[in-house]
This record gives sequence, structure tokens and C-alpha cells, in this order.
Amino acid sequence: MTAKILRLVLVCLTLSVGASAAGEDVALITALTGTASASWVEPAADDNSAADANRRSHEWSLEVAEMLPVGAEVTTAAESSLTIIHLAGNIEYNIGALAQAKITGDRVEGQDIASSQVRLVSSDLVLEGSMQNQVGAVISDHVDVGGTKDTFDSLSRETQLARLTLAIKTVPESPPLPSKSTTNGYPSPISRYVDDQGNQTMQEASQSDNECDDMARLKEEKKKSPVKIIDACFALPREILAKVYPADESLEVDNYDIKVVEAFGGWVDFNFKTPLIDRNFNLNISGSGGTLPITLHIEHAAPSVAYAWRLEKSGLLAQAASIWLKLQTQGMAEKKVAPHLKRIREQLVKSQN
Repeated sequence: MTAKILRLVLVCLTLSVGASAAGEDVALITALTGTASASWVEPAADDNSAADANRRSHEWSLEVAEMLPVGAEVTTAAESSLTIIHLAGNIEYNIGALAQAKITGDRVEGQDIASSQVRLVSSDLVLEGSMQNQVGAVISDHVDVGGTKDTFDSLSRETQLARLTLAIKTVPESPPLPSKSTTNGYPSPISRYVDDQGNQTMQEASQSDNECDDMARLKEEKKKSPVKIIDACFALPREILAKVYPADESLEVDNYDIKVVEAFGGWVDFNFKTPLIDRNFNLNISGSGGTLPITLHIEHAAPSVAYAWRLEKSGLLAQAASIWLKLQTQGMAEKKVAPHLKRIREQLVKSQN
């Protein structure tokens, strides 16, 4: 009798795992014009579609940011189109009107479907197709040199409060050269200056006398096309930021608009303005508990599901999280945003352990 019970438990566990794998979410809807619907039949316990008469069927209307499981069948209406990214191969599929497609474990199948590889946001990231993390572990800024309790207790309140500051600084790619430049109040990954005509331009650094003419020419060209200033952002789970800055302290950094989002487990969203450079740069977030290095990418792109995924797939998790928060602010349902922030949060927290 005991052996029979054990066999029954083993069979149930096996069927449960098989059903879970078959119903795994593997595709993301990034764009939808018009209407589209999906249907999905729960997988049979033994993978035989005719074996289980109690299998449940599901039908629903599709929405942007929705995840689709293996086995889902998609149908588009007249004058409609749908864009789906299959997460396994990072392939984007564009489905036209009055079309049908099926989600498998490694692709989207159907007729008249165009596909292409999803482009990463930066060519200088070597990710080998896997999600990497661009938020580093906390680097301690403090060295314990010993001392008695009385010594530490004697620190003035002013000194203690002075340590509770949050600063965000760019990491220079090379030692800065003497210059009359001004940042004009913007935190920037590159140097800038304002010329005599009031045009803000990129600072060019000449490496040798032979390059002076080229640098002068570039400066003249940039005077005609001032650097474009765009919005940039990133967001961190509150518990990660608390590693460098106390959770109960107010958050304020010059030239940054900081929003604390209590939903989704608690996030801190940092927003600032910076020149458009279309490449990566590094920041150090420093507080009383140490320094947290972070990598961002600056390109001109409006918040969208596709952009959030491209950032995430490129390893820029904190930046992707901020885009999801903005999509929610713009009206996307919290239930659509929550799974993506949960997935990103797990990756970020894992990087700190």
C-alpha cells in the first residue's frame, strides 16, 4: 500500500512539472494595432491531447506587455497587426491582419509572418545571448580602524548627519583636461561647454598638435548643431539602494528628479537630463554605506515595451525597470507591469548576494 502511494505521488509530481513546462511564458507582446485574441488549452497530463477530457480551454483578448505561454494560438482581426518577441531566441515576429500563429518553445509559427533579431541597445556589450547585470555590488567606502565605543559615541550629530548624503557621479573615461567648460547644471556622462554665442557643444580633447586642426573643425561643426539634451532614467529596488543609503532618510541629489514608488515592492526612480551620446556610460551612486556602480545607455527612445525589453536583454536592468515604471505612470495596468518588474528585481537582488 505504501509503495502504491509513493508511486502515485511521483506520478502527480511528474505531471505537474510537465504541465508547468508546457505552459511556461515564452513570448512578449510589444505592439498591437487593432485587436487580436489568443486561445490556450491546458496541456494534457501525459502530453496526449486526446487523453484528458478535463483539460480547460482559455480564450482572451490580447494586450500590450502581455506574456504568452507555450501552446498559445494567436489570431489577428481585420486591419490589425501584432508584434511578438520570442524570449528564447530574442526574435521579433510581426503578424499581419487576419493571421494565425502558434507559440512554441523556441519560435512563433504561422504563415506570412516576418521575423528579425532584436537589436541590443549597445554594440559595446558582449552578452552572448544571456541576461547580464549592469548594476554592480556595493563597494564599501569605509575602513574600520578600531576605537572604543566612547570614541564613536563622541561624534557630533552634525558629523553623523553629514555622512548621510547621496551623491551620483559619472565615472570619467580618461583624466579630465583643463577647460573653461560648464555643465550648465546637468549631470553628464561627457564634458560640455557653452561657446561665446551661447551654443552648448561637446568638448573635444586634442591628443597631439597634429590633431588641432581636426578638433577645431569638429568644434565648428558642432557649433552649427548644438548637442541635444534628452531625458534619462534608472530605477533601483529600495533594499538595494538602502545598502548605500539609509532607507528612512530623505532622497535628494542635485539635478535629479527622484520618485519613490511604493508599489511593486518599492522602487526608487531616478530621472535626469543629459546630452544624447548613443552609448554606454558609468555612474557611481555613493552614500554613507558605500558606492554602487551602475551602467546606463543614452539614446533617444520613448518609453515602450520593446525598449524596456531591449534594455533588459542588454543587461541594463535598472534602466529597464525605470521604463516599466513610466509605462505604468502613462496608464499601463499594474498587473501588466508587475511581472516584468518582479523578473528584473530578482536579477538585481541576485547580483548583490
